[in-house]
Amino acid sequence: MVVDAAAAALVLVVVAVGVVLLTRDGEPPPGEPRVVTVEAESLVPGAVVDSPAKSGAKVEAQPNCCGVTWSGDTQLFFQGLAIGDRVTVTVQIPADGTWRFAAVRTTSLDYANTVFTIDGTQVGGTFLGFTPTVRRTELLDVGTVRLSKGPHQVTLLVVGKTQGTNRYFAGVDEIRFTEIVARAVAR
Repeated sequence: MVVDAAAAALVLVVVAVGVVLLTRDGEPPPGEPRVVTVEAESLVPGAVVDSPAKSGAKVEAQPNCCGVTWSGDTQLFFQGLAIGDRVTVTVQIPADGTWRFAAVRTTSLDYANTVFTIDGTQVGGTFLGFTPTVRRTELLDVGTVRLSKGPHQVTLLVVGKTQGTNRYFAGVDEIRFTEIVARAVAR
């Protein structure tokens, strides 16, 4: 195959531009929102469990089970045993702004009703964790929150249950923060 020098230089420039575009430091194009998506189970090593009733609650990374496949093949599995049990994880936010918080959750016959708090303030309403079989939800919108750049505490708090069981379990597969970007109005 014969390739002239000009064609080879053009290919090199296109490849170099492609590499630069693919390796930009996670910054979205101007006007597009930043998105922070975290596999919740990746946060288990730094998670803090609090059980005011000293119930023995714990958290672990649970592999696929019960006919459910989680993204990353694992979920954050919180094994609460009393109302008030909670698990807190830390998420890094890349910039000051207003962020839409969402999560992919799991439901089951021994799963609790829970709420999320971020830095101690409740975001969204109560999530009802009971279903007769284990299920993975789609990405569910939780709420909007104003956050500064840096670390933030995301807490999953047990607030009740709808079934007769002595367990207050909860599962979180993924959490996502999407920056709300103001759009320019055309004149």
